[in-house]
Amino acid sequence: MSRTLSAALAAISLSLMAACSAPGPKYRQVGPFSEGLAPVQVSSGQWGYINPRQQWVITPRFEEAREFQGGRAAAKQAGKWGFINKQGQWQ
Repeated sequence: MSRTLSAALAAISLSLMAACSAPGPKYRQVGPFSEGLAPVQVSSGQWGYINPRQQWVITPRFEEAREFQGGRAAAKQAGKWGFINKQGQWQ
């Protein structure tokens, strides 16, 4: 296993453990971290993105959301798919 993959898995594990024990938002689903952000679904069903400190970088407003690749992520809003950047702006 490469060092990068091992480090990423360790970061994800630590983040998930922190999410279980730390006060803060509760998540329905959490996707994998990529490029420093993870897609997260909240209790309302909407998706947004958090950083490893569980801070919202892109507030939940998407019906579906995928991980970032090449600075963009696929997201669905109002029934339509498109790509967003790391600030949540449509590309």
